[in-house]
Amino acid sequence: MTSKRASVDDYVASFEDARARGPVALEDFLPGPGDPARLAVLRELVRVDLELGWSQGKRQSLEAYLRAFPELEADADAVRDVAFEEYRARIAAGEEPDLKEYRERYGVEIAARPQDAQALGGRSADFLLRSHVGPTSLTVGGIPHGSTIHLQRRRFEAVAAPLTAIQSLLHVRLRFISFAAALYFGYHALLTTLNPNARVGLFLEGVHVSINWSVFLAYGAMTTLLWKKSHLSLPFLRGAELLTFGIAAFDLAAGLFDDLFTKRELVEPLAAGDHELFHFASSWCLPFFSLIIGYGILIPSGWRRCLLVVVGIASLPLMLSLAAGIREGALHKAFLESYLLQMVVWMALATAIALFGAVRLEALRREAEVSRRLGPYHLVRLIGAGGMGEVHVAEHALLRRPCAVKLIRPEQAGDPYLLQRFEREAQAQASLVHPSTAQVFDYGQAEDRTFYFVMEYLPGPNLDQLVKQAGPLDPSRVVHILRQICGALHEAHGRGLIHRDVKPGNIIVCELGGVEDVAKLLDFGLAHRHGPHGSRCYAMVGTPEYMAPEQTLEGSVPDARSDLYSLGATAYFLLTGRPPFQRPTIAMTLEAHRTEAPIGLGELRPELPESLSAAIMRCLAKDPRDRFATAHEFSHALG
Repeated sequence: MTSKRASVDDYVASFEDARARGPVALEDFLPGPGDPARLAVLRELVRVDLELGWSQGKRQSLEAYLRAFPELEADADAVRDVAFEEYRARIAAGEEPDLKEYRERYGVEIAARPQDAQALGGRSADFLLRSHVGPTSLTVGGIPHGSTIHLQRRRFEAVAAPLTAIQSLLHVRLRFISFAAALYFGYHALLTTLNPNARVGLFLEGVHVSINWSVFLAYGAMTTLLWKKSHLSLPFLRGAELLTFGIAAFDLAAGLFDDLFTKRELVEPLAAGDHELFHFASSWCLPFFSLIIGYGILIPSGWRRCLLVVVGIASLPLMLSLAAGIREGALHKAFLESYLLQMVVWMALATAIALFGAVRLEALRREAEVSRRLGPYHLVRLIGAGGMGEVHVAEHALLRRPCAVKLIRPEQAGDPYLLQRFEREAQAQASLVHPSTAQVFDYGQAEDRTFYFVMEYLPGPNLDQLVKQAGPLDPSRVVHILRQICGALHEAHGRGLIHRDVKPGNIIVCELGGVEDVAKLLDFGLAHRHGPHGSRCYAMVGTPEYMAPEQTLEGSVPDARSDLYSLGATAYFLLTGRPPFQRPTIAMTLEAHRTEAPIGLGELRPELPESLSAAIMRCLAKDPRDRFATAHEFSHALG
């Protein structure tokens, strides 16, 4: 099996390298017809080819692949996989494909889930695939340096690839530029409407009333679109970029045309001579100058694209001025040479500054892009930070699958305790395989000495967030969640691991494989190994609201029953919306855990089943001997 996975990865890597350089024949990268890995390789190559093709504007239909490779069409799992890839590629390209189309074409139902897009900060969408065929799993490899990891890919779930860094940055910049432009032109449109004969700016006069309103409406529509849509394709954003700066350039050109050809301000010799001419030329060069530099500094682009755009903007005042000099009666001939020279100097300077800014900022962006890579993982978005490190949504460079990367920065890695805790968390979670424990895939150190480990990405809220948003939960839902966590703790305790920080914030609930309320236990950073080979030195660690009484005493020895107390306190919070004890200070909270009895669940929620209340209150017993002995026993009582 290991050699088969390695061969799949080798085929995919070879194809990706060649495909990134240009179109290639997919058949040239497939194993022979009798090779058992052929279908797995074919499925992955079609997915890569679809993604790259659509991102490059070559919109290949999935039917073409199915016609070319009948074996692909014959496998329901493969069809489901590649159908989603086509759907995701179409979304990334700015299309809105009809979901019914996929049900009719392939018997695959793709349901968009907006709440998951929100969980990702609106920067990418999460989609769920369903089919009438039962779920299967595929073990794939692909981690470099010869190591192989097993990623269980749920066929009922797939996450769309995150937006590229340029796409995201461009979208944000255009939002604010279009909004600022709408405010600016709205202000001038209003002033010129109220007082059409007054000069209200450096270069906008009453004759521009209709133009100002038109420009304001255009920017208003663009602002609405850019803020309303969270996922726009890069070609669309590039078009919006050209439109944003093109409208502004057009408005400025219209003002200059009005002064030169309608008002004919330079037909007669000016009273102040060259000084007044310089003032006139400068007043019109300044807005074009600002627009050109603004493009070079604000818009992420390569130097070639920047050069084309800024030269296009700079050519407008030059061509209008030259046309005015050629046309009889539009520009006094004595002014032509001096006026054009000033225009050329201003526009050349603006172009040079814009190009320098664009090249330098692109270099800085690439440096930042490199700094956002940890080994084969690209960091996409920060989703959490604390005293021990940061957690990012990330993407594997080859597999293009989302994951969560927890890291500890070099400045923090100098703390031996933090580093030891970080390594302990990675090792503890990696040793556990229960489906309700967040799975750890990889661990390593980057070139800048950043330590990191990689977990499965779970697009859902933790229990603390869930209760604060929705209020106390239904008892049956609480039982369902608790029993899953009991399973995770039972495995950990069986391996001698005590979590020591079970709390609502360390349990995530999400939808996986079409199953709702899948609970996952996180954060084994405070875990210790209990037993003859475990540590004999115990500090008071944990979260005060959920700590067992014995955890609040320095030097005490927590065991599995301590985790059950914390799980009981978590259950109390889920059912009532409050922890068992809430006191003004940490010391008072810890004292309450040791000496006070919590208010009975029956008093706070009389409708709760007595057996459920009794089981949870038993977990909250002060003496560990009065609690359930094991997580399995607690789960049995809940069932």
